[in-house]
Amino acid sequence: MELLKTLLTALGKTADVKDSKNLSSLLRKKIIDSMLFMLKTFPFCSISHQQAIMILNAIKEAFD
Repeated sequence: MELLKTLLTALGKTADVKDSKNLSSLLRKKIIDSMLFMLKTFPFCSISHQQAIMILNAIKEAFD
């Protein structure tokens, strides 16, 4: 999770994430589905929730 967050943050700062070569729509969909699954499935794990929210925020910032 930590590596995924770092990767998305760095990718958002250095490359055009909207370009399909860097982050395909299928991969983006799978990442979002995985983060939402973690938020729903593990209600008492605040560390994973924090990481998932940070990853979703990095994706949102990259596509704004």
